[in-house]
Amino acid sequence: MAVPTRSLADIFVSIDEIGRATGTQARAADLARRTRASLDNTRALTRNLPRPSVLFVVDRTPGTLRDMTVAAQGSFLADLIDIAGGRITAAPAKSGYLNVSKDAILTLDPEVIIDLVHWSKGRFAEHPELVWHDLPELRAVREGRLCPLRDEFLPHASQFVADTAKLLAKLIHPEAFGGGTK
Repeated sequence: MAVPTRSLADIFVSIDEIGRATGTQARAADLARRTRASLDNTRALTRNLPRPSVLFVVDRTPGTLRDMTVAAQGSFLADLIDIAGGRITAAPAKSGYLNVSKDAILTLDPEVIIDLVHWSKGRFAEHPELVWHDLPELRAVREGRLCPLRDEFLPHASQFVADTAKLLAKLIHPEAFGGGTK
C-alpha cells in the first residue's frame, strides 16, 4: 500500500488510509487526534517566540559539506520547523528538498543549523561540529547553534511527527522547555 508522505497534511491522510485498510479506523482516528493535539501543544509553546532562520540538512557526504540536501519550503520537515518556532531558510522546492552548495549556505547565513547525521559510528563516523567549522563565518557556527541529530525517525513522514516537532522546538527554543538559550 502506498500512502502520501510529502506534507504534514499527507501524514494524516496516510493514518486514515492505513486505518481503513487494516480495519482499525477508530485507532487511526485516535492516533490522528493525539498527534494533532501534540503538534498544537508544541505550536502553542513557541507561538510568541522569535522565529530564527533554520537550515535543516537531511543529507551530505559524510565528513564534508559537499553534496548537501536540505529541507525546503514544501516539505513536511519545513512544516515541523514552523510548528517548532523556526522558519526554514531554503526556498520552496517542488520535491520539498534542495541540493545546496557551501556558497548558498553562506548566503542564507542561518541562525540555527540542524544536521541529520547518518554516520555516527564505524568507519565513516564524524564529528559534525568539526565539519561545520569549515564555515566559521556562518552565524549558527559562530553562535554555537549547530544541532547534530542522530535520531532515525526524524526524516520520515510518519506518526512520529509530533515527537519530531517537539525535539526540533527544544533545539530551536530551549528556553521554552526550561533550558537556557543556546
